[in-house]
This record gives sequence, structure tokens and C-alpha cells, in this order.
Amino acid sequence: MRNILFSTVLCLILASILETDATPSPNKPKSSHSTSQKETSSKNSNITAETAGTSSPGNDQPVIETFLDTSPKLRVLIMTYRTRVTESHYMFHRKLAELLVADTENVEKVLLLVSNNGSANETNEEPPEFDGRLLVWTRINHAMLKEEHSSVWDDITKMFLPNGNEVRSIQLEFLTKHPVLIQQLQEFKFNVGVMETSHFDHSLNLFRAFPTIKKYIGSQNTSPTIAQWKYLGYDKIVGAMPGKNLARIVEWDVKHRMDLYFTNIQPFLDFPIVEQEIEQKRKNTQQNRVNFIGGITMTKGKVPNLNPDTKQIFESAKDGVVLLSFGSAVEMDDGDERAVSVKNIVVDVFKQYPQMNLIIKWGKRPSSGTVYNKLSENVYAKSWLEQEAILGGGLKLFITHGGQNSINEAVKFSVPIILFPFFGDQYNNAEALAARGVSKVLDIRSKTLNNDLTEALHEIFNKYSEHKAGMDELSKKMNSVEPAKEFVEKFRQLRKSL
Repeated sequence: MRNILFSTVLCLILASILETDATPSPNKPKSSHSTSQKETSSKNSNITAETAGTSSPGNDQPVIETFLDTSPKLRVLIMTYRTRVTESHYMFHRKLAELLVADTENVEKVLLLVSNNGSANETNEEPPEFDGRLLVWTRINHAMLKEEHSSVWDDITKMFLPNGNEVRSIQLEFLTKHPVLIQQLQEFKFNVGVMETSHFDHSLNLFRAFPTIKKYIGSQNTSPTIAQWKYLGYDKIVGAMPGKNLARIVEWDVKHRMDLYFTNIQPFLDFPIVEQEIEQKRKNTQQNRVNFIGGITMTKGKVPNLNPDTKQIFESAKDGVVLLSFGSAVEMDDGDERAVSVKNIVVDVFKQYPQMNLIIKWGKRPSSGTVYNKLSENVYAKSWLEQEAILGGGLKLFITHGGQNSINEAVKFSVPIILFPFFGDQYNNAEALAARGVSKVLDIRSKTLNNDLTEALHEIFNKYSEHKAGMDELSKKMNSVEPAKEFVEKFRQLRKSL
């Protein structure tokens, strides 16, 4: 009896103690450590919960452990340039900037620094849709002003040949002449730097002016040069695009300092042998830095509607519509005799196809919309065109210069093409597609251009189903990739390594 009574009293005492411990005292102050931890947890949006799969003593529920992502958010400096010839390069990097700031969970701020020679004013832009998280600073690059008057109609291919005597960097000169700008940029404490590794101005060493930058990213709106392929580890790739001013390309930068590299191409649009080399090395750690995000600037989903006047041109063409456009890099207008000569030849050749309509991008880019000027019975000219809508509106053939964006858009909408490369990567792009049997390559400066174009049109139209089938195959691949998703994911992974 005594033992039973003792056991009962002991159980009551233990129960009382347990109840007291389980009920927090209302007057018991919280430690500064626990308060701070709670506040930090509530402010941080990157908390993840994981189930440990074990039970605590006296508790049948699994223990839930929370892990706080303490890595700093990304503060990204993107450097590019903007001229009449390089408008697509600016748009490419503008797209990258917008994709990054849209990832509010991982990115704090992005500043797009644009060295520009197309405007007399320096500007600071803060797009309102990004709540101050995206800044676009445009600064005049006086070192580039001399290029403003050059014409791509000149034979400028020599500009893209190796030149060991030129070792200066335009971007580097620009920043070193503006120390106040460097100080302003340093205040942002960027931790990631992105710079276009162009064939004529490669200097990731610029980021050494910003000690807080820990990750160096290379980007390129065009295909890599031979030298860049080599430095990135693709020794077997030999393309048609030479590297210009190789002395500017710092091998150490590319091989050892660059953490990631993004290029606006897709391997299946290059030479087949190049695609094979890339696929073979995708699993190699060194090549994992190289990311192919071709088509990232293109819109997904529904094709834009044709303007009413353009729609009428499509509806009146019994045998289809052909588009001639050399993009933003090549201005075709009455001020250049060679451009006028090309226009006259094209208009003359299309007299052989009265059931087709031809649209030509002709004239300087206007500040507002323009109307079509009818050059002949079936040829219409306009200074600025809704190119994506035209390509996606059932276009029969695209005649263009071979710029990367035009190539990507033509492939997206499965439009056969004739290519007139002018300079740079356009030669590589054109010959690569010709090797895949989906394009014809002509020389815009040929003295027999009339006959050359006539023969090219004849071959494509006579074997149209073959050219279209080849483009259909490439189009399926282009529309299946998700470059924007891949780009953002790479930066999320990058944050974890800071």
C-alpha cells in the first residue's frame, strides 16, 4: 500500500513539473538572440522547410527543420554598348537585365551600363515596372564617335582580321577617363559583373575596379570567334568567322577567370560538325560554363498581328510574300548609291514573279510610324517594319544579311532564307545554314547580282518543299528550347556560390 501511495504521489509531482515547463511564463522576457532570429526569418523570403524523417522523444510528429538561405542576393552590373550597327547587342543585354530583375527572390538590383555614340545626351533610366530595381545608365563613349560615319556598305571585312598592333580596349579607356563614374558604380557594391566578350573589345579585367564583384560573366550576342572557342575549351571548332585584334583577347580571362559564358546562338544552327563537338563536351566541367541561349530575345506565345496595310499586301499576293530586310545594322536608303543599286536589281528581278508581293525595308528609321511606298506593281517599301509579325504571318521567303536575331526569328517561324552577309558573324551564320541545306548565300557586292539572285530564287522556289522541310525541323528544335528559363536558373545557382 505504501509503495502504491508513493508511486501515485511521484506521478503527480512529475505531471506538475511537466505542465509548468510546457506553459511559457507570460512575464518571461525573450532573449535578444531569439528575437533577432525571428525577425530575420520573417524578413527573409528564402526560407525552405524540410522534413527530417525522425521523431523527437514523446512526439509522434516528424521534426521540421528550417534552413535559412543566407547567401546575399545578386547585385549585377551589366556592361554593353549601343551604336547604329550594334542595336541588337544592346537589346540582347537589355533582355538579360529584365529577366534578372524579374527574379525578385534572388536578385536585388541590376544596373545596365551602356556606352553609346548614337545620342548627344547622357541619361539615367529607371523603368517603372521594375520598382527601381533596374537602372539603365547611358554614357557617351567618345572613343567610338569616329565609327559613326563608317558604312557597312564598304568592304569592312578587314576590320575583323587579327591585328596584333591594337591592344587597347574601348570600354577600358572609357571607364578610366571617367573616374567619377567608377566611384558612383562602386557605391552599389555589385557582386556579379556581366560584360559582352566581343571580338573587338574584350576586357573582363575592367571588373577589377570593383572589389566587391566576385563572379565574372561573359556574354555575346553573336557566335564566338575562333580564339574564343579555343579558350573556352573547344579546340576542334574552326569556323568561318575570324577573330579580330586577338591581342585584346586575354586568354587568362576566358580560361581561368570567367565563371559563366552566355551566347545568343543554338548549336543546331551552326555547322553540323560544330554541333557534334558541343554535344560531346556538354558533360565536361570546363564546358559547363558555356551556355547557349539563342532566341532569348524572341517573344513566346502568340504571333503579333499584322498591321492592316501589311495584311492587305499578304491577302493580295496569290503566290506568297517575300521580305527583304538587312536589319538595324544596314541602312538602305536613297543616300547610298550601292543601296539604290541593290534595290533596283531586286525590283527588276521580281518582275519575273508578278503573282508574288515583295516587301523591302527602305529608308532611315523614323521616330514614328510610316506608310508603304509602292515601288512597282508588286514591290512595297517601308522604313520600319514589324518583322516578327511578318515572319510569323505566313511569309514565303526571307532575304536578309544573316544577323543572329534575324536568323533566330526566321528559324522560329520556319521561313526559308537567302543570305547576303556583310561582316562579322554573318558569314559564319550564313554558311552554317547553307551547310544544312536551308539557305542560299550570295555576295551583295557581286557584279552579277542580278543573275545570282535570279538563280537563287529559281532554285528555292523549284525545291521549296525541301527547303521548307529543313526549316521545319530546325523550327521544332528552336521552339522546344527555353533559353530564358535556363539563363535565370544559372544565376540562381550562381547566387549559392557567392
